[in-house]
Amino acid sequence: MPESTSQAQTFQAHASQAQTSQAHTSQAHMRSLGSEVLVCREAGDSPFADDRQGPCADCGRALSYRPYLPDDEPKLCVACFAARKASRQTN
Repeated sequence: MPESTSQAQTFQAHASQAQTSQAHTSQAHMRSLGSEVLVCREAGDSPFADDRQGPCADCGRALSYRPYLPDDEPKLCVACFAARKASRQTN
């Protein structure tokens, strides 16, 4: 097996382990913060093939999010999150 293929497989294995660890950390962190919403990237902006897609809770824009994020949490695009945050700061 060529060295570059072996290195690529090693990298993929480490990336997969890191992603699993990050998923558990992210879920625990969100629960500890009592997050109200998740801010997600627009659909098609993600380099990950296994992303899930769903609508922005405010405007309906198609969003991509990682499979380990909770499905029942509202998801917002960056523009809607900024609008919510701005309206809370003025109240």
